[in-house]
Amino acid sequence: MLRRVENKVKKILIVDDQRDICRLLEVILAQSGRVFSQAQSGEEGVALALAESPDLILMDLMMPGKLDGFEAIRTIRANPQIRQCPIVAMTARMLDASDEERAFAEGAQAYVRKPFMIKDLQELITRLLP
Repeated sequence: MLRRVENKVKKILIVDDQRDICRLLEVILAQSGRVFSQAQSGEEGVALALAESPDLILMDLMMPGKLDGFEAIRTIRANPQIRQCPIVAMTARMLDASDEERAFAEGAQAYVRKPFMIKDLQELITRLLP
């Protein structure tokens, strides 16, 4: 008997208000054959996460608007539809160790400081999306 194995393409949601970072992430993800969508605010990121049910979210922590990245993570974790989605918290803030602690407390699975090493980010994504 033959079994059909479905090879589902993993979808990644980028939530970041910095266009340069978004473009870099788009190139990295496209080169590795990943499908992605993009939001530029916490509010838009939560809405897209609900609409698309991504397999991974790359979430900037410092964004303008009602929901910064911390609040967006908290909102996602409170929603049963998307609460299991792995989230990588990303920030350019270098000196505040409490940001990392808070990101994990809100529900992030990983924490990445910008600028990041492309190889390290690719390895992290591969680890979170087997």
